[in-house]
Amino acid sequence: MTHSEEVPHRAAATQWGVAATIFGAAVVTVMQLGKPAPALPFIVDDMAIDMVTAGWVSSIINLFGALAGGIIGLLADRVGHRRAVVFGLLCLIGGGFLATITPSVSLLLAARFLEGVGLVVMFVAGTPLVIAASAADDRRLVLGIWSAFFPLGLGLIIAISAGFLAPLGWRNFFGANTALSILTLVVFIVVVRPSRIAEAAPSSFQGARRTLARPGPWLLAAMFLVMSISTFAVQTWLPTFLLEGLNLSIESAALAAAAFIFLFIPANIVGGRASGAGKIKRWHLLAIGSIGIVLVPFGIFADSMGDLSRAAIACLYPLTAGLIPGAVFGAIPIHASTESEIGVVSGLVTQGSFIGSLAGPPLLALLVLGFSGWSGAVWMFPVLGGCCLVIALAIGWVESPRSNWG
Repeated sequence: MTHSEEVPHRAAATQWGVAATIFGAAVVTVMQLGKPAPALPFIVDDMAIDMVTAGWVSSIINLFGALAGGIIGLLADRVGHRRAVVFGLLCLIGGGFLATITPSVSLLLAARFLEGVGLVVMFVAGTPLVIAASAADDRRLVLGIWSAFFPLGLGLIIAISAGFLAPLGWRNFFGANTALSILTLVVFIVVVRPSRIAEAAPSSFQGARRTLARPGPWLLAAMFLVMSISTFAVQTWLPTFLLEGLNLSIESAALAAAAFIFLFIPANIVGGRASGAGKIKRWHLLAIGSIGIVLVPFGIFADSMGDLSRAAIACLYPLTAGLIPGAVFGAIPIHASTESEIGVVSGLVTQGSFIGSLAGPPLLALLVLGFSGWSGAVWMFPVLGGCCLVIALAIGWVESPRSNWG
């Protein structure tokens, strides 16, 4: 059975103010995910930790999502997505405050884990909430824009760090982010009122089981898992690589890394907007992104290429791999059995993303150490890209008229 590209919406017109507020909250949430990346050299010096431990400081925030993303999707459907987002922002604030004052690495890791609770709740509950705020005609555009919250948040925090991290120090830098999270919570509560958005009825366990019996949600989660290993590993260690490998200043490395991440944004939007439009199939965009993962990182970490060639190839990575998130987010409501199960699919996809993000930075760090340099890590990217290509083809088959999966 062919998947319909339209899902019933209660919103007669898109609530752009509400959608923008949810998007802004997600951007701020991702900033908390990305704030350790530019600060890792400072944290390593201040706390006397090794590179692998520093990788866990960055990636342990993904642990909760890796363990419980799917369950949180079901729970968020039951308690309401607006309430879930408020709870998530409160967790983000608590974790951010603890990270700012912590005297030890163990407490810093615990604080990052608490921030991870807030992060996964925002990922899981934000998607159905922004869908509920959008009209049917705007859904692909809204989801394409929504998928860009991740690179925008990461890019902003790295760009901001270029001017504020060194003079403030990493602890005050973390504290300023916590204050921003508090402001975000206040704005969200004021703007995203229950009267302005009609959420779907809570999902049932039967509905969730029916949705999870389909292959589509699992394939979407697998795609995000593999892509996240590649992308988050690159995003986390790119500033450090620019400092150590190319001898750039902290400010130049931060700005270069931010520019790299910002290039994901147009690709994310195109991936959501073009997915399923006309003759362009979702798997076409996913396949292009997969090929980008296979080819491009050779230029980022290869010792045999000049700096200009590396920079040019590095720019191709987000412009190709960036098509994947938009296409996947656009597919979430398509692969839910009903609108009430959108949170279930979102949770499963989120769990895949967090598993990949959790594994990516430590894996790349181990490869760099094990092969005595950044170029030794290059071989893992063709493997990851090849896996994504296989998954893309499987998604294309599931969504084709020849498939019996509905």
